[in-house]
Amino acid sequence: MQKKVVVMTGATSGFGVAWLKALTKDFSADFYVVARSNAKFESLAADLPKSIQQNLHYVPCDLASLKSVALAAQMINKQVDSIDILINNAGIFPTAEPSFTEENIELTLVVNHLAPFLLTLLLKERLSNASSARVVNTSSFQHYPAKLNVDDLGFTNSHYTPMLAYQNSKLCTVLFTRALSQYLSNTNVNVNCFDPGIVDTSMTASALPKLLSWAHPLLRVFFRSLEKGAETGVYLSLNKSVKEQSGGYYLNKKLKTPSVSAQSKDLSEQLWQVSMGLVEPYLDGSFESRAS
Repeated sequence: MQKKVVVMTGATSGFGVAWLKALTKDFSADFYVVARSNAKFESLAADLPKSIQQNLHYVPCDLASLKSVALAAQMINKQVDSIDILINNAGIFPTAEPSFTEENIELTLVVNHLAPFLLTLLLKERLSNASSARVVNTSSFQHYPAKLNVDDLGFTNSHYTPMLAYQNSKLCTVLFTRALSQYLSNTNVNVNCFDPGIVDTSMTASALPKLLSWAHPLLRVFFRSLEKGAETGVYLSLNKSVKEQSGGYYLNKKLKTPSVSAQSKDLSEQLWQVSMGLVEPYLDGSFESRAS
């Protein structure tokens, strides 16, 4: 019997650690951890039983670089024939001033949307090879107030704020999830996303307004634990009841209606087309010939 395969980003920090640990307890598989820091990977591995450590595989990748994402996908595709679960969990909360990647694309958009978009498409064949595969994307309730302009994703002609950049990226996650479910509708792959809630992580702390930063130690008692934050992600990864569900947005292990914008088929299609244009060189491999 072929061993199951899990590929996961965002496993070395925040509630991703709790998510991965929960999966290793309930699911026998090889785990491919896509991460920038080998030191964090080693720390994660050291905190797991030795019987699990031998099933952990490090895939170096800087999600702020689409080239790095493409190279990571190449590495995974060479090592596995099929993928049973792909978890796109990694994310950032942006800095006060907009930052741009080596591709000259706004950083939050790349890490929170384009990187998982590209990674998923590059691993699509391996996902399709599994008898039944799942893609789980981490979104947020912060997608509700988003004001996404697909013609200006990088805030070239509009006012930038860190919160809006984050909100827009999380709306992108829901739109991508819904579009991907249609794209994969004739395959054995389902895709869902979820809101982990306000979890006690360093990213949550960085997202607090400066006026409230002093209150962080007090507010932490109201935040979710790492385990609670990971709970719905684990559910979508493994639970049999969602095997036939695709394109859903979940909270507390239950389907929830996303924002009006997130339900827009036109916006979803527009975002898909713009995203495809931005990642195209990394889908067809032409980035390698350009670099050589």
